[in-house]
Amino acid sequence: MKLGVLSGMIQREIAIQRAAALRISTGNIYLAGGALQRPAVRDDIRSVAATFFPVPTAASAELLASFAAALGTVPEATAPLSVHLAYLEYLAAFEKFDELEAYMGGSITPAVRTPAVLKAVELYAQAGRAADVDRHRITLLSAGGPLAQTVALAEFRGRMHSIEVPLTVLPGTFSGLPITDSSVLAQAIMEWSLTPNRSIRGAAPYDSVVQKFLPGFANIPAPKSDAVRDAASALKPY
Repeated sequence: MKLGVLSGMIQREIAIQRAAALRISTGNIYLAGGALQRPAVRDDIRSVAATFFPVPTAASAELLASFAAALGTVPEATAPLSVHLAYLEYLAAFEKFDELEAYMGGSITPAVRTPAVLKAVELYAQAGRAADVDRHRITLLSAGGPLAQTVALAEFRGRMHSIEVPLTVLPGTFSGLPITDSSVLAQAIMEWSLTPNRSIRGAAPYDSVVQKFLPGFANIPAPKSDAVRDAASALKPY
């Protein structure tokens, strides 16, 4: 629980400090729970961390390192993945895209390279830099494997949070995404539904999603018993 509280405080403080540095109104800040409330109330993150964890744990140390990276401290090459991603978010927030490319080209280990490139796809999509998205997508997909779904989800995440190119969902937006895994598409829809950028134009976009995946349900075997069928039914036999 302490880690969760500390994480929430860190996210809030990063948003406030970043808004001040970029001269953005705090009224335009949205966190996971909604719009930022009472921005004048501030938290001393390191003091709270020392109170919660007099003897730092690996998890608390990682949170503090991510906090520092999100405010511009360059991580050690051996830092956990979350720290590198926090630094990439810092670079993108301040439009330091040349530094972002240089960092990914030489300051990260092979173990974190793919997640970092996926984060770059998201950040470039958020900034409306379509050519950079395409360039990194090609790099990822050339490696083969099951990355196509993840790349598409990363790009859509960026589009969801874009201020430069705000997303408006049309009837075919979700079904038109290059995602063939229904669980990944459901994740995209769920994440979009939790963002402040939920504009819809036209009919609800879900009928086309159902039609896209409907053939996949044609060969589902019948339940092995009435008990299994009842457990899986939408309306329980109360």
